[in-house]
Formats: sequence, structure tokens, C-alpha cells
Amino acid sequence: MVTKEKQRRRFDKEWETMLGRMEAYVRSHAPEDLHQMRVAMKKARALMRFFKSRSKKKKQSAKLETVKSIFRHAGEIRDLQVRLRLAEKYGLTKAFRKEQQELLQHAVSEFSRLYEEQYRQELEKAYRKLSKGFRDMKDGTVVRKYRKKLKEISEYFDGEDPAKDLHEQRKQIKILLYVHKVLEAPLAQALSLDTKYLHKLQDAIGDWHDLEASVEFFSGREKINKSLISRLAGRRQKALRSALVLSRNFYKKTILATRGKEVPPQKSAAAAQA
Repeated sequence: MVTKEKQRRRFDKEWETMLGRMEAYVRSHAPEDLHQMRVAMKKARALMRFFKSRSKKKKQSAKLETVKSIFRHAGEIRDLQVRLRLAEKYGLTKAFRKEQQELLQHAVSEFSRLYEEQYRQELEKAYRKLSKGFRDMKDGTVVRKYRKKLKEISEYFDGEDPAKDLHEQRKQIKILLYVHKVLEAPLAQALSLDTKYLHKLQDAIGDWHDLEASVEFFSGREKINKSLISRLAGRRQKALRSALVLSRNFYKKTILATRGKEVPPQKSAAAAQA
């Protein structure tokens, strides 16, 4: 059993990491702090989405939206960082790089201001609500939830247009990977999940998504060299093909040989907490 106490401890750990990295980023403006802050946010949200009941998540949706709003703001900063890296890599004009650098500086300054005036206090209130509502979950329930979600993702990849909503499938895969780290070894073994394959696939989709966003952005700017957009579009298509090829036979690749494996016997709540 994955006890609610264990879920809460892991949630607290990710929440503390998120706050620590956020404070560090406001001080240092280091891209790695921003990245790790967003990762911790994703992990905390993954625990809530997997373990909490639908009714509980609905009641907490307003506070969760607070976290999502801050996450989106941090994502805007990350997008600017990606564009600057591409601008330097492909030798875009100094004027364009200066423009993007100024936008980045403004976004970072605004994030720092909101952190002091708003975000820190909002997150304190959100935590008091979001840290509640975890529930004990039996091993068998965990396995069934994993199997169901993996089959849903597999059906998506086997569909007529697997490129549609591809990024959403990446989010679902990452939730399963984040939760997997919380599970005790016997339960993780019973799942027989090929985490290396899942990491490889979500990385491939992530590469495609970054290029997709960049092509969309650069295509809307008149002064960007058309040959650059063409090169990025070519890389985007190559990344998409790689991700889709990797996604074939998803369920079969995800589940390692499971014959003879069984869900470990359930412990009592008292024994699980001991």
C-alpha cells in the first residue's frame, strides 16, 4: 500500500524544493534554478493527480490554479531562454537578440517582483489546502491505474493522428514516471515498467515540442530569414518522425515481461506505517 503519509511526505519534499529553487532563482536568475523549480512543481502536481480523488481535486482546483499560473509564468521565461539559444546558434541579428534579451530581463524582473508581492503569500495559502486530501492506495489499485493509463496512451499512439496532442501524452508519461519513484521496490517490480524507454520517448517528444514552438514563433516574424525557418521546420519534422517511430507498439515496449509477476501482498495500514 502507498500510504497517505508517504504521499504527503513526498509532496512536502517536492513543495519545499519548489520554494527553495524559486527563492534561489529570484536571487541568482540562474536558468538551472528555474528549471528545477518547474520540475518540482510538476512532481507535486503529479502526486495530486494520481493519488487524490476526483472530488477532492475539484474542491482544490482554485488553489491548484495558483500553482499553474506561476508555472506558466516560469514557462514564458524558459521560452525566451530557448529562443535566445536558437538566436545565438543560428546567428540571428544583433537587433533580434537584443530584443529577446530585453524581453527576458523584463520577464525575470516581473517574476521577481511578483514573487515578493504575491507569489510567496499565495503559495503559502495554496499549500495549506493542497497538502490535504491524500488517501491510502492499495498496490492493486496502483497497478490498475497504471495499466489503464498506459493503455489509453497506447490507443492514442495507435490512432489516426498520433501527432495531435502529442505534448499532452508526454505530460501523462511524465506523471507515471514521477509517481513511479514514490513506489516501494516490490510494487515497482510488479509494475514491470520500462522506465528507460519512457524517459527516452518523453525526451524525444520534448525535443519536437521545443522545435514546434520555435517554428511557430519565428514564422510570425517578418524579419527572420526564411532559410532559418525552413531549417528549423526540417529539424521539427525529423524530431516528430523520431518520436512517432519510438512510440510504435507503445504498450508492448512499456511493459517488461510480466508473466509470473504478481502484485505484492497487501500490508495492513498499521504495518505500512511502521
